[in-house]
Amino acid sequence: MTISRHMFRNVSTTPDDPVSTWPHEVVRAAIEYGQITDWDPIAAEVRQQPFGAMATTLEETLEFVDPCGAATILRRVLERARREASAAAGER
Repeated sequence: MTISRHMFRNVSTTPDDPVSTWPHEVVRAAIEYGQITDWDPIAAEVRQQPFGAMATTLEETLEFVDPCGAATILRRVLERARREASAAAGER
């Protein structure tokens, strides 16, 4: 999974930093200008940590972006990951 380096041109983080540390600006740029290879690391992190830092960043960012295809897909990833995590916690 890779993300385009140009998504990081206005921030101090890099694609090499942990996904959980990527700021709103990177997530927004990925949603608005990116391709599936840019969304993939975000979605993977949300699936691993549905209530973690990236999930929160994604949730907050989705409030401010137009409801384009990428935003819809990532919103569904977030909702599904959280629903599955909650169901798994209820089974314990």
